[in-house]
Amino acid sequence: MTRRTPLLFAVTLLLGSAQSCPSDPCKEGGRNGQSFYAVVLVLIDSASRQMICDAEVLAVDGEFSVKILADVYQVSNPRTGSVDACFYYTGSDRPGTYLITVTHPRYQTWTGTIVAPPMECSVETQNVSVTLTPRRLQ
Repeated sequence: MTRRTPLLFAVTLLLGSAQSCPSDPCKEGGRNGQSFYAVVLVLIDSASRQMICDAEVLAVDGEFSVKILADVYQVSNPRTGSVDACFYYTGSDRPGTYLITVTHPRYQTWTGTIVAPPMECSVETQNVSVTLTPRRLQ
């Protein structure tokens, strides 16, 4: 039987508890291992108030540039039946100042700047609703 001295026991206890300390949550990807988008857009037709799911969205922040397509979901509504709901996402865990350009052949182009500030380990998501105006027929 081995006897441990109090000092050896204290060192063993200290090293054992150091190994069991929780790791840095920021190194594991976002807050608590989750990723967050910097910008979430919803595009709305100014006349019909319906979501627009087939626009092209360009997001630029410095050297970062990405074209975004909508993620489309079927939503059931007991009164109106199924409708498409869509969202445009960008900047996963990436704070920044995004210049957003929305283009669609049936609507006037929309451009705006959206600031997504940093948060601990991630980004504060900016949920933005953009109303697009139909182009005038010529």
